[in-house]
Amino acid sequence: MNVGGGQVDGRGEWGYPPRRPFLLLAVYFLIGAAQLALTVVRPPLPDTPTTLNLVLAVITALQALVTILAGVWLATGLLPYIVATGILVAAVSAAGAAGGQGQLIAGFYLAILGLFSGYFLSWRAVRLLLVLAVVGFGAALVVNFKLDSWAYILAIVVLVVGVTLVVSSLVQHLRDEAVHDPLTGALNRRGLQDAAKVLHDLDLRHHVDTTVVEIDLNGFKAYNDTHGHQAGDQLLAEVVTDWASVLRRTDILSRTGGDEFVLLLPSTSVVEADALIARMRSVNPVSWSAGIIAWGPGESLPVALDHADEAMYRDKSERRGPNAR
Repeated sequence: MNVGGGQVDGRGEWGYPPRRPFLLLAVYFLIGAAQLALTVVRPPLPDTPTTLNLVLAVITALQALVTILAGVWLATGLLPYIVATGILVAAVSAAGAAGGQGQLIAGFYLAILGLFSGYFLSWRAVRLLLVLAVVGFGAALVVNFKLDSWAYILAIVVLVVGVTLVVSSLVQHLRDEAVHDPLTGALNRRGLQDAAKVLHDLDLRHHVDTTVVEIDLNGFKAYNDTHGHQAGDQLLAEVVTDWASVLRRTDILSRTGGDEFVLLLPSTSVVEADALIARMRSVNPVSWSAGIIAWGPGESLPVALDHADEAMYRDKSERRGPNAR
């Protein structure tokens, strides 16, 4: 059984304005360019590599421009590559630094990029960028070691890796909570919307069916009134666990209401869905009704759910009765 995540209220993937990552990254590059330019105007050390710093300042300013343009186009896929160029500039700056202070500042900039990556980028991108940062900074120190002690290297690596991993893990945890129902572990409405768009678009590209199933437990209110809400919650959790044991990894299960669920079945015909529904009924004795429909290529998810809801009520009219345990 699969899960997903995505957009809400047009504010970007996780609720923030979609151009915010680009804006923050552009500001980072502009600050870096200004600091590099300052070392050219007023070199902090007699042997400060002013020519190198001038070149890096121009490159960093261009990075800011590219980031702004990517933000205008909302080219989110470019963000990891832009961050990678920022890591390389920091590594080159550390390799050419005239003193340990410059290398510490380069490490500080890497930590900022790690913080950005952990918050805005995928876990896969974070891992690759971390490797690039550690290898790049390590190579810079091998070429030109100016720090007072090797202990500083360990401190910088711990800072960069620690900040990136902690932020990435925390954000992933919050994202998981944002799209999951805490009681059953199934997706919530937001998670359903996000996963449905990706799943349906993929099925349309491959010219295969997506089946939508609306599920409603029969007699759940009476069960709650008789046994209490705690027992009702336990029943819901048990039902989802049992269903998950027969669902495929690609199937999407969402809890959309108290005892209401939606099941999205990718690359599945209505006939195939009937067989899967039969297996779901066999693993738990609770009575429930299901409306099964094919999600048409020109339909939105709400329209598909309306059709499934109508089919579910037709099925419910044939299954009226108390819940069984």
